[in-house]
Amino acid sequence: MTALDAGGTGHDDGIGHDEGIGHDDGTGRLDRALFDSLMDSLPGIVFFKDAEGRYLRTSRRLDQLHGHGSRSLLGRTDVETGMPADRAARIRAEDLDLIEGRAEVVAYEEEVVDADGVVRWYQVTKHPIHDGAGRVVGTFGVAMDTTARRRAESEARAAHAAAEASNAEMAEVLANLAGAQAELLQVRNLESIGQLAAGVAHEINTPIQFVADNTRFVGGALDELLALVAVADELATSAERGDAGDEAAGAAARYREAAEAADLAFLRDELPAAIEQTVEGTRRVAEIVRALKEFAYPSGDAKEDVDLNRVVHATVAVSKNEWKYVADVELSLDPELPFVPGLVGPLHQVLLIIVVNAAQAIAEQRRDGAKGRITIITVHDDEAVEVIIGDDGPGMPPEVAERIFQPFFTTKPVGKGSGQGLSIAHAVVVKRHGGTLTVDTRPGYGTTFHVRIPRQAGGG
Repeated sequence: MTALDAGGTGHDDGIGHDEGIGHDDGTGRLDRALFDSLMDSLPGIVFFKDAEGRYLRTSRRLDQLHGHGSRSLLGRTDVETGMPADRAARIRAEDLDLIEGRAEVVAYEEEVVDADGVVRWYQVTKHPIHDGAGRVVGTFGVAMDTTARRRAESEARAAHAAAEASNAEMAEVLANLAGAQAELLQVRNLESIGQLAAGVAHEINTPIQFVADNTRFVGGALDELLALVAVADELATSAERGDAGDEAAGAAARYREAAEAADLAFLRDELPAAIEQTVEGTRRVAEIVRALKEFAYPSGDAKEDVDLNRVVHATVAVSKNEWKYVADVELSLDPELPFVPGLVGPLHQVLLIIVVNAAQAIAEQRRDGAKGRITIITVHDDEAVEVIIGDDGPGMPPEVAERIFQPFFTTKPVGKGSGQGLSIAHAVVVKRHGGTLTVDTRPGYGTTFHVRIPRQAGGG
């Protein structure tokens, strides 16, 4: 059984075989349940396929989209799910491009009719899956529902065309665009979570692996200790009866043999460590899942009391796979930080945008393998709470720094950046919270963002 096999296919292609997930003991079932729970908590669709195109893992949203029962797609190819043959053939060709090395990523937006006959749009991103030897053994994909964005853009275009004929209608256009901006922010948030899903899956897999390994070790040690206890009981019974001679000597010899087989000195050293690692592994899994659920929590229009220290911790946990290979993250959080009135979902998105941008800036600069540093500090005064996010990346010249909050401005190559991230962050902080978002930067000295949120409700 593979690491991603939920038990429905029986197919072993080696995907994640050494990763500690998917064993058929009790621990394996718990591993699969934890992994399925994580996938089902994501706001988008997540799926894994083997090299032949069979589904190994799917989130429930994919089953619901096609009108199938939960986990019923496992072991099937797209053709076998009832998908139209031409669409299934196109998807298979894309998967083969990834598997055979002709593409590193496949991304597109497509129109899909769901099981209820409703037309929906999805942004799909697919990547290859490599085994421990670097061979491509399957594909991983994330699909985010962009129907709200499509509808908002269509409504905005239609409203704009109508507004050209009437100044009165222009006011309605502006109102529609304001509503569309809120929807676009939510879509952007969901897309970000989808892009991070692969990294989160990797992060949760590591602690699950040593939880499974240590559990098997403790189980084996328990068998040896129970065997030793049985011989000790026999020896005690012999002593209580007053047995002497060969019978008592034989029981004592068997005890010594059992003690030697159990390697008591080794177990005395290793069992506490195995238990401690298992507890730590489950703590890390719970922390990652909790952080992801906080990110996926939908925010309404009503502000609530927000703990920005908690927002920082969730952001660092969810984005770990983005920065851990290029930078170390250092936190200096004010333990007395007061809550602020705010929209927790958009504030998560603001910090995520800045942290990911910092990691990408450091990665572009570092060519010698040395890690950079990202620092996150929280402070407060009588008027506001401030989150300060700094990096030791390349920094920016003044002509770039003064434009970074403009919509669609980006310094990244075509196809690598939309130029919307920092403009959305600026709108969230300034317009929706009445705060300020500023940047200190210069070439060669890194970049520092200051996110300042008033302690009294402000903004729209």
